[in-house]
Amino acid sequence: MRYLLRIIFVLLCITTHASASPTLKGHWYVKSLLDAAPISDMPKEEARRLIVGKKLIFSKSSISLGSDVCKNPKFTETRENTFDLFHQGYHTDPINLRLPEKVIAIYIKCKNDSEIDNLYLSNKGRIIFYWHGFFFEAVRAKR
Repeated sequence: MRYLLRIIFVLLCITTHASASPTLKGHWYVKSLLDAAPISDMPKEEARRLIVGKKLIFSKSSISLGSDVCKNPKFTETRENTFDLFHQGYHTDPINLRLPEKVIAIYIKCKNDSEIDNLYLSNKGRIIFYWHGFFFEAVRAKR
């Protein structure tokens, strides 16, 4: 019983159901397409044309990327080994993503249907996100 309570406590500590954390809140600029997973929905050039240059906006009640809006997002954060996470989850080597050995993975569940679902924090000013089989880099917009 004590072991089960400890597991529940740890899960509660790493799971947040609040609005965008202060780390993410605000405007981000999609800087580049870094890499593709082995299976993707479209050609790389089309994905680059559709997303690079767009704003990724985290507000109290939504996340938006162009016309894709995630309403009432719920966040789950975990600290993961970068290579294991990308090798097992996406069958890809994360070398082109320029992430640290350990990464904070943020899984997002939206109230509506949205393609915004996985983010990886590189540092306070840089995130990597997955969209339609591609990994994009976003940087915090300068004010």
